[in-house]
Amino acid sequence: MVDGFVFDAVLRDQRRPHRVFEVLSFAAPRKDWSPVFHDAGHFLYALERVQTAGTAVILEPSTGAGDRGTIEAFRGASEVG
Repeated sequence: MVDGFVFDAVLRDQRRPHRVFEVLSFAAPRKDWSPVFHDAGHFLYALERVQTAGTAVILEPSTGAGDRGTIEAFRGASEVG
């Protein structure tokens, strides 16, 4: 946790500002993608508030899965970055 915001991982260093990480997964099919997009929005909002470096780790959907909804959601998320 940094300044009241929760991240998936935080690297703390006394000599530099913290670095925070968020993992967003599109690896498994799902019917409702809103929690993933909510997490992404929270991460971007929190980064702005804590004024530190951040990295989003995005797990891509399997190309062999054939789940069109998952692939479309991933493409939509890719356009945000």
